[in-house]
Amino acid sequence: MRGAAVLMVMLTHFAEGRIPFFYTVNNSYVQLGQAGVSIFFLISGYIIPRSISSARSLKVFWIHRFFRLFPIYWCSILLACALAYFGLMRLPQNLKVSEIFVNFSMLQGFVGSKNVIGVFWSLKFELVFYFLMTAIAFARLMKHSFYICLAYSVGIALVAFWMYFVQGKYFAYGLFHIQLMLIGWVVSEAQERSSSQKQTGVVIGVGVMVAILTAFTSFNGRDASAAGGALTLTPMLSAWLFGLLVFLLAVSFRRSLFWPKWLSWVGQISYSAYLLHVLVQFVLTPYLRDWGLLAIPLMLAFSFLLAWIGYRFVELPSIAFGKRVSFFWSSDKTQISAGAIK
Repeated sequence: MRGAAVLMVMLTHFAEGRIPFFYTVNNSYVQLGQAGVSIFFLISGYIIPRSISSARSLKVFWIHRFFRLFPIYWCSILLACALAYFGLMRLPQNLKVSEIFVNFSMLQGFVGSKNVIGVFWSLKFELVFYFLMTAIAFARLMKHSFYICLAYSVGIALVAFWMYFVQGKYFAYGLFHIQLMLIGWVVSEAQERSSSQKQTGVVIGVGVMVAILTAFTSFNGRDASAAGGALTLTPMLSAWLFGLLVFLLAVSFRRSLFWPKWLSWVGQISYSAYLLHVLVQFVLTPYLRDWGLLAIPLMLAFSFLLAWIGYRFVELPSIAFGKRVSFFWSSDKTQISAGAIK
């Protein structure tokens, strides 16, 4: 699923300006890039609670997450700055040096700083979910995914209704991304028999209704140019629902569904591919302007090559180092057992 998700994002960036039909679909019917990111959010919801429950302690979980996320992320920032220095790509307009340093914390989205690379926007919501799940685990509420998800659904529905219909403002649709992660959590719990299939169906049904309300209160009547082109009602709602459908089908038929090995390989390097493919696009686009459709497989190939390098020489060593660090830093006094935080 990670492989499919990152391909949706990459194809959106590479093909939108080269295939008129793709541009029309992306901007009028379904935003495939957003669908891919939605699948990533659902996967995080599916995996992260399990990671917390299986970790020896919350501290160990965060050590593993830090070394999983940050080293290759830092490398992408340094590479973007180096390419910009040599004139091979453009950083966001009026980006300050101080904002570049803030990006190293991955917290730029919380303090109003610009992202060095546009795709960094989604990482903010991943961190929010990690913090949320940490608080839930610390409070010993891991058994209550169904009620937590429902409470969150009601909460953002009320906020969306209030902002749009009372205050006359557009809803902050980013809050729905946390909803997707919570849905992924409930689906994961249903597989482990911690929640019933009926509860899962309720959560999915409520999630679809919240998606419709979120899309309407975030994009209805919104000018396309002001909303970023594809950030309009139909393509965004379709993206969320399509991403949810793909995720649920993949999970439901996980024992019988055949994933090709090459797609599993893409899934392995998907984090590096997500961070780095935009850099490849910046560098190669001036040289491939007249290559037509052939430019797309070339950019994919170079992106996968760069992503494999990042995975092989940055991600894998940093993950292994994080495991060694967690072994030396963990202690019995600070451990919260898996049984306790469940």
